[in-house]
Amino acid sequence: MVNDPEALVEWCQSHLIEAIQVRVDATGAEATELQRWTLNRPEETRASVSVGKAAVNGFFSSTGDLPDGTEVIPSHDVLTIKEI
Repeated sequence: MVNDPEALVEWCQSHLIEAIQVRVDATGAEATELQRWTLNRPEETRASVSVGKAAVNGFFSSTGDLPDGTEVIPSHDVLTIKEI
């Protein structure tokens, strides 16, 4: 059980540096720079890349252009039954 996470992090930084893990969420140019940095250090890092749905939807809404890897799915009429 960890009862003082901050103290544990400080201890690991001094005594067990390999236990330190950092996860960063970044967007835009900074995200691309971080991705390049991790690609240059494959033995030391593990990166996952995702795309912000709101940014892609905003781009599509403002330009009408579909980014590569996307498609428009027509809306469907859905029958919803609510209990009374």
